[in-house]
Order: sequence, then structure tokens, then C-alpha cells
Amino acid sequence: MYFYKNRWFNIIGQFKKDGVYYYCNIASPYIIEDETIKYVDYDLDLRVFPNNTYKVLDKGEYKYHMKKSNSKKESRNNMNRTQHNQHEEGEQYLKSDGEVYTTVYNAECRVCELVWEAFNGDIPQDYKVVHIDGNKLNNRLDNLKLEKR
Repeated sequence: MYFYKNRWFNIIGQFKKDGVYYYCNIASPYIIEDETIKYVDYDLDLRVFPNNTYKVLDKGEYKYHMKKSNSKKESRNNMNRTQHNQHEEGEQYLKSDGEVYTTVYNAECRVCELVWEAFNGDIPQDYKVVHIDGNKLNNRLDNLKLEKR
């Protein structure tokens, strides 16, 4: 298990017969209080399979809790991403630049950046995530690298 004090996710690695699976919780940075690790779980999760494919999980749970809480404004302010459009939370869509995007807390995110950050941490400001094979639909971790802007 990996918890971060300055990142909005935590990761659980699961070792199985067919490889390592990763479960990435979209969550607040953790604190330790009364010998307990505490964080706010924002419901949406990312499951990464041994072949580096992934699936966005818990969209229904997220929608339910967002209707019952006022955390949307706080989440929106804390996510440093471009504010955007009409797409559903967790929905993946293709834009005219050929990239796959998804919506996380009402913010538009490049899927390749989410995958990179889940495994490698923050992307330095003067770098961008690029697809090694040139196929912007191939967001497998082994097909992503950082390149200077």
C-alpha cells in the first residue's frame, strides 16, 4: 500500500498468480491521527491489470455520494486540471487532438496523464506525457514516457 501526503490518490498492489494488479483510490492526501491512517475517499477508482490495461470503477457510487454532499466544490478546487464540459464523471471520450480524456470531479483529464501519475507521481511542469508508439489510444503504462515541452 502506498499513501501520499501531497498527492490525491493512494495505491494498493495485489499480487496474484497471473501478475500484479493495482487499485488506485482517488482520495485526499493522508494524515496520521491516533495511530490511524486517515484520508477522504472520493469514490472513483482506477483498476490496473497486469497487462497495463485499466478500468475506471465505482462511477455509480461516486454519483450517489456527490448528490448527497457538497464536496463537489472542494474537489473541483483541489484538482489542478482544466475545468470543462458536459461529459459524465468517469466517462472516457476522444477529442479532436486524438487523445482520450475522462472527467474526474468535473475536471477534464488526459487519461495518459492519470495513468502516468498513478504509477510515477507528479508530472514536472516543463514535461508532458507522450505515447511511445504514437498511438494516442494506447494508454498502457509501458507505452508512456515523459518528454520535455
